[in-house]
Amino acid sequence: MTAATESAPAWLVAWRERKAAPTLVQRAATPLPLPTPVPSLREPHVVKPRAVPSSRKEGQGFTEPRQWPFDGGVRREAVIDHDVTPPRVVRRIGWHSCLRCRRAFFSQDVIKHRLCFECRADADRYNT
Repeated sequence: MTAATESAPAWLVAWRERKAAPTLVQRAATPLPLPTPVPSLREPHVVKPRAVPSSRKEGQGFTEPRQWPFDGGVRREAVIDHDVTPPRVVRRIGWHSCLRCRRAFFSQDVIKHRLCFECRADADRYNT
């Protein structure tokens, strides 16, 4: 160490050493790889309804899936209206458990129909 470095503060010595070090351009023997593009978080996530085989032609009426065996209420299928452009989901169908008797039933609209047919008939009879 020289007399100038002994009397200089530590931050000045570190700054001088950093200035003497080779720059990035001097150190780069090979070019750096290009960064991979990051998907934008602002792009909307579009969920497309699954294609359901149907006897109707596209653009005419509704595509309504058939009833399937009991699966515990896991699967929901969309009823699609093809008379509108673009086609839109009208309602969702699937297995549901009755809110009153807890029996499983196939609902034509899982949001609107939450009681089985027997409990719905009893509720209508008592409410009139």
